[in-house]
Amino acid sequence: MNDEQNKIYAQKFDLFTRVLKQQKHDSNKIYSLHEPEVYCMAIGKENKTYEFGCKASIALTKSTGIIVGATTFEKTQTIYTH
Repeated sequence: MNDEQNKIYAQKFDLFTRVLKQQKHDSNKIYSLHEPEVYCMAIGKENKTYEFGCKASIALTKSTGIIVGATTFEKTQTIYTH
């Protein structure tokens, strides 16, 4: 490979290296190569302890149900549901 090709694939190589080096008890693991921002969430259900993904919030209008806003949350934020 030449330097130009190395620059193009450097980010992917870094991701692959992180995956290969991660250990069972490491934090900030990579769970998906095609979506590295996905993380593990403890959900506390009896039959399904963990889920993988990211949390999102969607705002709908009351009468028509049209989506007027949507956002995703980083891993560090805590969302309380009641």
